Formats: sequence, C-alpha cells, structure tokens
Amino acid sequence: MTASTTFLVLATVLFSNGQTDWKVRLPTAADKTLAYAAEELTNALRRISGTSFPIERSDAGVADRVIAFEAGRDHVAKEVSRVRTEKGGLLFGGNSSRAALYAVYDFLERELGCRWLWSGEEGAFYPERRAFELGTIDRTWTPCFHYRGLFNPDQRADHEFWQSRNRLNAWAGRPEFTDRTGAINVNGNHIVGMTREDIKDHPDMLAVVHGERCGGAGCWSSGGFADLMADRICAWSEKLNLSVVQPFVADVVERCECERCRKEAGDDPNGYWWKVFARIREKVRAKRPSQKFAGLAYQEYRNLPKELPGAKELEFVEYAQYDRCYVHAAADTNCPYNVRSFAQMKAWTKLVPMGCYGYEFDIFEPRMYVPFWNMLADQMKTFRALGNVDVKTEACNFSVGPTVPRKEKPEEVNRLSLWIYSRLLSDPDADVNGLVADFSAYAYGAGGKAMTDYHLAMARAWDAMDVHLSYFGNRPTAMAGAFLSDALIDRAHACFRTARQAAAGDRRALENIELDEFWFGEWEKIYRLVKDSRYDALAAEDDDRPVGSERTLLWINNEGKMPSRMKEFVAEGWTPRFVSYANAEKVKLSRYPLIVIRSQSEFRNALGKDFYQKKLLPALKDGAVVLFDTYGAPGLE
Repeated sequence: MTASTTFLVLATVLFSNGQTDWKVRLPTAADKTLAYAAEELTNALRRISGTSFPIERSDAGVADRVIAFEAGRDHVAKEVSRVRTEKGGLLFGGNSSRAALYAVYDFLERELGCRWLWSGEEGAFYPERRAFELGTIDRTWTPCFHYRGLFNPDQRADHEFWQSRNRLNAWAGRPEFTDRTGAINVNGNHIVGMTREDIKDHPDMLAVVHGERCGGAGCWSSGGFADLMADRICAWSEKLNLSVVQPFVADVVERCECERCRKEAGDDPNGYWWKVFARIREKVRAKRPSQKFAGLAYQEYRNLPKELPGAKELEFVEYAQYDRCYVHAAADTNCPYNVRSFAQMKAWTKLVPMGCYGYEFDIFEPRMYVPFWNMLADQMKTFRALGNVDVKTEACNFSVGPTVPRKEKPEEVNRLSLWIYSRLLSDPDADVNGLVADFSAYAYGAGGKAMTDYHLAMARAWDAMDVHLSYFGNRPTAMAGAFLSDALIDRAHACFRTARQAAAGDRRALENIELDEFWFGEWEKIYRLVKDSRYDALAAEDDDRPVGSERTLLWINNEGKMPSRMKEFVAEGWTPRFVSYANAEKVKLSRYPLIVIRSQSEFRNALGKDFYQKKLLPALKDGAVVLFDTYGAPGLE
C-alpha cells in the first residue's frame, strides 16, 4: 500500500524498489514488430528494475502511467522515430513499426543506460537500478543513411538482433528474424550466370569465348537468358522474403564475344551489364510487381557506364569500395587511392542514388584489431556529403556458433570498431573519442579509463602511419613495422596492467581486458617477427643506406613474409627486403639484383603502368632478374 500511495503522488516514477503501477498498452492490431518492441521494452525494464510490466491489448492509447505505442504503416527505409511523454504517460511512435522499435532502443540507451556493444549476451549491458523517475521527453529523429547494415552470412539470431538494437535496418536476414525486427531484407548475390543445371539444359545460352560456347557468365543476348535469370531471382526473393534484391554477376567471368552481344554492348562494353540488368528487372516485375531492386558497381562494372537504363527504378547502386585507402582521409590529395575511389563514387551519384559496399573489416587475413574509427567517421561525413542513401560493410566471417571460444570469434576482434561503425551510420557527427570512452566504461568497468587510453593511443598510431593500405585480405606482417613501435608496446602493456588492477574482482571486465590484450598480442608477435628478422615491413621511404650484400632480393607484396618455396634463397645467403605494393614506387630498384613481385589473389596485378615503364624496365636493362609469383603458381624450379 505504501508503494502504491507513493506512485499516486509521484506519477513520474516509473519503478521503485522492484515495484511499478505502470502498464504497457499495445494496439489490438499491432504487427509482429510492434509487439516485439513492447517485448524488448518490458524485458529490458524487468532486467533493470526487477519488476514486470504487464502488457495489455487496447486501442485506448497513452494515458496516466501507461506506456503506449503508435506506428504508421510505412516500410520505407527512412525511419522517423519519436519518444515523448504526454498525459502522464510515455509514447513510443514512428512512421513504421520498425521506427517505433528504434524509439524503444533510443529510450533504453539514453534514459536507462542500456548498451548492446557486440552480439550475444556478453555484449549486452542492462544496468540495474533501484528506481527511475521519468522526466519530460520530446524527441523525434531520422538516421542519416536510409539503408544501414552489415553483410552477415551466417544469419545467427544474436547477430541480427544486435544489428537491430543498434538501429541497422537492412541486411540479408532470416525471415523469422526480420519479421520481428521489421528489418528491410536486402540480399545481394552472384546469382546471374550459368549453373551446371543451366549448362546442361540450355547450352545455347553459354557465352562465346574464342569462338566456342563455354563461358559461365552466359550469352546475355541469347533468347531466354533474361527469362531464365528472372525466374531464378523470383524464386530466390520468394524463398527469403526479400524486400530488395541485388543480383549481380559472378567474380571473374568470361564476357561473351558473340556478334550479337558485341553489337548490344556497342562502344560501352562495361555498361552492357546495366542494360541486361534492366531487361531482367522488367521480366521480374511482370511476376512480382512490388519487387524492389538495387545494383552493385563491382569489379569491371564499377566503371561508370555512359547510361544507366531505368536508374529511377533502383533503390540504390552500391559502389564496391575495395579500392580506397583505410589510413587516409577521403579528401587527402596525397592519397592516390582515395582521390580515385571517391571521385569515381561522386561520378556515380549523377546517375543514381548511391550506396557503398565497404570492405573495412576485411583488410587483413587473418583478422586483426584495427583502431581506424577516425577514418570511419571521416568517410561517413563524406558519404553524407555525396548524398548516399545506403552504407553497408562486408563485416563477414562472424563465428558459426555461440559455443565458439571468444578468442576464436572474428567478430570479437573489432567489436569496438564495429560498434562505432554502427553508431556513425545513424549519426556521422558522433564524437568517436566519446564513443570509445563509453564503450570502455561498460566493457571494462573500473578499468575503463586505462583501456580508453590504450584504444586512443592505438588510433593515433594508426592515423600517423605514412603508408597506404587498400584492397582486402592483406597480410598484417606488412603493416606491423609501420603501425607499432617499442614505445607504443610499452604503453599498451602499462594500460593493460592499470586496467586489470582497477577492475580487480570484476570477472566480466577482466575477461574483456584479457581479450583485448590477447588481440594486441597478435600484433606484437608479428612486430617482433618483423623486427627480429630484419624484415622491412612497408618501406615509407628508401634512402641511401646500404641494404646488405649484392645478394639482396626485394620482395614486393602485401604479405611481408617469405613463402616456403623461396627459403632456399635465404639458405644460400640472400637477404630479403619487403615493400608493399603502395610503396614499391619509392624504392630504388637498381639496388636489387633480384626482384620478386607477388601478384594479388586470382592473378590480379597490383602495380600501375608507370611502375613497369619507369621503374621495372630500367632495372631489367641494368641486369636485374625479376620473378613474378602468382596465385597457385608452381615452384620456382
């Protein structure tokens, strides 16, 4: 009775001492997503307060000591969310049920201190509170980018719910989860091309290559090809309940050379795909009139076409930005990678609403901790200035199950950068240093200040590197010497010691500190290998210092290590020196009698025309021997 009397007097008290006289009111016709919003709210309140908030179905709306929901029926990507107090109650709303769900998460974060820093229970934080007094709230907002997501191939529930709780709204999800979260199920795949069954049933649709029908891409001008692809896309969309389909051609496929395809391609062969894509879309819409589409500017199709048929039909075209530099700012005129990449993306914006398919979290193989949130913040502001409506990253290789040890979970390596990435998608102006401090306060408890110092020191070292880093799947060995230093290593260990001492007795915080120390240790091991083995990781400049004896070889690659089949050279007295693709032009090749150039994966050339004409050919004429080492090449003998 005492508690009840208190609530009557203090109507703004939401809960106190494990009790409440508030209730949750859900519209009778609420869909699955709005019902999930009420479920997420009440589950969180129970964990925070220790009391249950009853849910009733009623269209009476908000009232004194009532939490109510209202939502429009829009399913558009642009959410308008709102939270406000009125009539003595609390109202969550939006232009869609998804927007109302995001209003719940915003309230739980801002008012009650909840956080979902990484996927799974270990990354969820619901601070317990004895009581909470509700103040006046009136907040309405829209995230910066309309389509926001991560490529998540294993589609595990905890990963999908983590994305939703951080207001990511577009990914390739499982229908049973997207029905609850209201997410826009966007799926892109290498689905346009000839499967084994297609080749057996439709040999006349194979691409003509060197006069023979053999190419797996297909003959795009052949009768029935567009129908075959449209049927496949329709079945794919129906099976996965896709809101937006994003079909594209497989990697590295043969282009059809038949007379009809050449004629249709005309003087714009790289734009031919977009003509075929428009033809396929027309076939799909005949069967699925409400189907939405997106495109992907990828590989040779990243080149700007002279025209893009049906551009207004596309939600967006994502530019596959594996050609940017992950160290420098977008507007850095001294970075040729970013000058070229962002200029190309800007040119695309004149044709179609643009998106970005990024590879920020794929840059190393194996996965390494990358403190590059200042670069992320810069690029989000750049995307906003370009008018992008979509931003997504290939943060793939999430672990395959919840029982995988945390040290073996790829998503744990960069859980801080991934979380900051998710926040920047909604607000590119977010203070990234503040986000680092916020993350640290939750993840490391009393050790948060020391861990903040560690992360910020690592970020400064990353930003200060005088190297370029692009593409994906690079070997971290090639970066360690430019990234780490003895002084930085000493500082990191001091931060870890201080953090452990401050967090003594806090199991959860200590486990997180230990995990970050483990991932730092992976960098340190590589740094020691580079330093102790006299390996020259990314040479920022090449002065006139001696490089050793005449038996010194230059190894141009992004791996930073000698392949096993070349160890015989070391055994015979050769001294290896390493330089990255990006810095190869800074090296005096005339100083090396033996030069080994490792191609990128799948035989892709990593060096520009000027390098060969102005650097390599003169070295050859001076007597140097050059070996090209390609993916899957046989032994040197």
